[in-house]
Amino acid sequence: MIDNFITLVFTQYGIIGVILVLTTFLVIKNWGWVSAYLRQRFGKPVVSPTDSYDILVSKLDFWLNFKIQNINMRDVARREIFRDLVMIRFTIFREHIIKLNQVNLDDMLPGEMYSLVVKCLHDSIEEAEQSALDHGIPKVVVEKFHKWTSKNIEFTLKAMEMVCYSQVYGNNAGRMQAIYSLYTAMFEITIAEAERSLNELNGELDGVEYKGLVCCGH
Repeated sequence: MIDNFITLVFTQYGIIGVILVLTTFLVIKNWGWVSAYLRQRFGKPVVSPTDSYDILVSKLDFWLNFKIQNINMRDVARREIFRDLVMIRFTIFREHIIKLNQVNLDDMLPGEMYSLVVKCLHDSIEEAEQSALDHGIPKVVVEKFHKWTSKNIEFTLKAMEMVCYSQVYGNNAGRMQAIYSLYTAMFEITIAEAERSLNELNGELDGVEYKGLVCCGH
């Protein structure tokens, strides 16, 4: 059903329509976090780069250097787990996206391009999850986060497929700009998904030690 819906939106409105649907879906799903974020950021000027890749990397840098570090939680141990989980994921995704941007796509066929972006996404997730476990983040947190993000990843992958096989962009450079926009929309909600993962665990983390801190109940 999701495939048919995305196909219909893409056919009628192109990648902009898909991005808007994806963003709207994620905003509604996580309205509490989004509204708090908007209140925090309201009135602050934001300087936007010129293309989708620059916007994506700029936002990743902002999240890594400022946003994630300044997120607060009442439970200090959960806060440290939360920060490290998202920092690891965003750092690894940033590395993979930079490598992806260095690939010559000029003569790449749609199927080859789609395989490339799918590999980038899956490799990033797999590496981030393993790195989180290696850093001592509890397995139950990593698994919960994977579960919460799976639908968003599925939606993004389907939209990427539509872009790669579309003829409306004229060339692969245009297709990649659309894919970077999809990445940005996906990352906009990742922080909320990580926070939700920890909040959903409730008593499952009580007594768990991380970096010398012990998680307590809410």
